[in-house]
Amino acid sequence: MNSKDYNIIKLRYYASDYYLKKFHKGDIVGIKKHYEAAGKHLDFFWKFVEYLNGKTIKDYNEEYGFNSVGCAVEEINETHGIIRLNNEKWYTYLIPKDKVEIYEWIKNNINDIPFKELKVVRIFDNVIYIEDE
Repeated sequence: MNSKDYNIIKLRYYASDYYLKKFHKGDIVGIKKHYEAAGKHLDFFWKFVEYLNGKTIKDYNEEYGFNSVGCAVEEINETHGIIRLNNEKWYTYLIPKDKVEIYEWIKNNINDIPFKELKVVRIFDNVIYIEDE
C-alpha cells in the first residue's frame, strides 16, 4: 500500500473549531451547527454508498441494524478498494487512482462540506498517518 496509488480527500464531519468550542460549552448555536455539519456528511456518505453499491441506508439498517455505517464502509472497501479513515473532525477517503470516476463523483457531490485534497498519507506497519501535505 502506497499513498501515491490513491487520490486522497478529507471531508469535514464536524462544525468548525469555533462552533465545536461552543458545542462543548453547551451553546445552542454550537450544538445546532455541529449537528448540521454531521448531518451533511451523513447525507453525503449514504448517497456515496448508494452510488457505489446501489444500496440505501434502509437496506443497510435492515440487514445490519446498529452497525450499518461500519458495514457500508467495509463493503465499499471490499467492492471498490476505497478506504475511509476517521481522524478528529474529518473522514479521509483513499480512492484508488484507477477509480477516477468515483473520485470525480465525490468532488461533484460534496456540495458545501469543507474538504482538503491530500497528496500524502504515511503508512508504517499497516498504520496510516494522515498529513496535510
